[in-house]
Amino acid sequence: LVGYVERDEVERDEPTASVQVDKGGPAKSIPHQRNSAVRVYNSAMLVDHEGCALLHRRKTKLIQEEVEAGVTPNPTGGEGGGKGGDGGSGGDEDEGGSGGEGGSGGGGSGADVLCTPPLPWLGGARLGVLICADIEALNAADAAVAAGATVIAVLACAFVETDSPPVWLGAATHAIRHRMIVCYCNHTLDVSRDQRIFGGGSRVIGPDGRDIACMAPAPALPRGGMLYASLDSTLEARLAWSGAALAEGLVSSCRALDKLQG
Repeated sequence: LVGYVERDEVERDEPTASVQVDKGGPAKSIPHQRNSAVRVYNSAMLVDHEGCALLHRRKTKLIQEEVEAGVTPNPTGGEGGGKGGDGGSGGDEDEGGSGGEGGSGGGGSGADVLCTPPLPWLGGARLGVLICADIEALNAADAAVAAGATVIAVLACAFVETDSPPVWLGAATHAIRHRMIVCYCNHTLDVSRDQRIFGGGSRVIGPDGRDIACMAPAPALPRGGMLYASLDSTLEARLAWSGAALAEGLVSSCRALDKLQG
């Protein structure tokens, strides 16, 4: 779940991977303020079925609306290992980083945890998360992979655009670069404050940049919907495509990412 500036207030306490979330309770997903200070972050958090926070990270690449609203970008891009994972996350100037095998990885109560421990319900994969425009920053995905992520989920609020390539192409680029599965999850049809429509087009992308499963973009997709895909737990099984197809996908996706960044 991700926080965006579609409201006038922020939460005083930022969600972190060192807290216990009430079982069955709603997971808040709005901008958060660090220790009642002036800095506000766009934070994402992953909570398991028992209410344990497995992952927490802050957005690295901000859009113009966030900059104008005073949101602070991720100061570190440090590495983390989630509850029970290995590795530690970095901390900024007033937050200690976590460390050590088997630790919670929550840092000084606010530092990033960039990937989960192995998830039995995901075939033992370790999940990393990017927030929307983070897919346009190579270092954001690189940090999650360096922390141990084997699958990346992109939580997006991308709008319908008619004059630029689809934003999800950036996710395909990361799938090819790291030869891993990337799940791009985008809002659909809801209207923002400035009356722009979220673009939908959620998809699961294989290591060659091709879709394993996808949903129609807005406005073709009805309000609501769920995308299902069966993912093989081994990288080798997902790389059954030819080298030529992989190279072709890499070239096209890198060109698309250049257009997004340019």
